[in-house]
Amino acid sequence: MTDAAGEQLHLTPLEYRLLEILSKHAGLVVTHRHLCNKRGDRAVSKQTHYLRGYIKQLRDKLEPDPTRPQYLLTENRRGLSLVERVSGS
Repeated sequence: MTDAAGEQLHLTPLEYRLLEILSKHAGLVVTHRHLCNKRGDRAVSKQTHYLRGYIKQLRDKLEPDPTRPQYLLTENRRGLSLVERVSGS
């Protein structure tokens, strides 16, 4: 996988799985619970703070400016969404 600049990205299996789930639902909000359950770790299913850490790692790798996400967007108290298409692309 490469980023927008053509640089090779190295994702952990968990990062890849989260990105895969979000990409299958691109443009839609995927709930925190759904993402935690899809991870396959029932002990974490109610603890979204772990999920936030994984999403931060993904943003650090994918976003030009991780503090101002363009691709992985947080919908407060609902979940996350992956932008379906970036304008100008």
